[in-house]
Formats: sequence, structure tokens, C-alpha cells
Amino acid sequence: MDVIDANEQDASSVTDRVRIWEVSQEMLMVADLNGVWTNVNPAWERVTGWTREELIGRTSEWIEHPDDVAATRKQIEDLAAGEKTLAFENRMRAKDGSYRHLAWHAVPSGDHLY
Repeated sequence: MDVIDANEQDASSVTDRVRIWEVSQEMLMVADLNGVWTNVNPAWERVTGWTREELIGRTSEWIEHPDDVAATRKQIEDLAAGEKTLAFENRMRAKDGSYRHLAWHAVPSGDHLY
């Protein structure tokens, strides 16, 4: 039986999490408590056409459907207050101008939203 030391196991776990982030077909993101995106996974570009560089450092407000802005801002406020979002839907504009209907699950943890 092979023995794996704790450092090797920790490195393997980090590698696995990074790989899951990279290959997930689900759109994953991290934002601060104001809803400013700090990280998005590659699925965002595949689904919406927007690159990571175009999204990071901004809120989603600029690509939200105008009818969904108020409800989306409310969800972000609730998340920042510590509530989980288990079912929320809104529309976001893709780079080609069309809208994608999205269903969200989000949770706060520390000073970030996931």
C-alpha cells in the first residue's frame, strides 16, 4: 500500500479543484460583497462570449436584462447579508446581443459570494 504524505495530498486536492473550475460546463463565479466579480470560470466565455478580462472588476448590471436589474441587485444585497440563494433566475446579455436565461444558486462565505 502506498503512503501519500499530507503535502502531496493537499497539492493533489488543489490541482483537482482548479481542474474542476476549468472544465466545468456550469458558469461559476466569485464576487465581493458588492457583487463585483473577482473571478469567473471559462464556461462564461463559452455561454456568453464575454471573456474573463471583460467581466472581472465589474458587477453584472451592465449585461443584465433591464427588467431584471432591480431583482438581481436585491439578490446580491441578500447574499451580502448572509442569505443563500437557492433558486433565482435572470437574463444576461451575451456578447452577440442576445439574452441568456440563467438559473442561479449562490452562497456567501466570508467576504465573497460564490
